[in-house]
Amino acid sequence: MVKMKLVVGKTEEKKYASVMDMIQDRFDHSYSFCGGQGSCGKCKVAVEKKNDQPLTSSEIEHLTEKEIQKQIRLACRIKPVAGMMIDCDLCL
Repeated sequence: MVKMKLVVGKTEEKKYASVMDMIQDRFDHSYSFCGGQGSCGKCKVAVEKKNDQPLTSSEIEHLTEKEIQKQIRLACRIKPVAGMMIDCDLCL
C-alpha cells in the first residue's frame, strides 16, 4: 500500500466527473470495487482542502461519524475541485 497526497488542478476539475476517475486515470489503477456506484464504500479518501460539497446518501450510509469529522469522503461520490488536496492509499 502506498500513501499518496494529490492536488487537483484546473484541468482535472473540468476533465473528471469524480476523484476516483482522476485517481484511476493518473495511476492507471482501479480504485473501484463497485464500478463507482457508491455501493461498496471502499474508495475512502481524506480531503484536506476545498471540501465544501455536501455528503451524498452513499457517503452517509458508508462513513462513520468519526470519518465524516475527519473529512473522509468516497472518491466515487466527490467531484474534483481545483486546489483540493486529497490523501489516499493505493495498492500499486
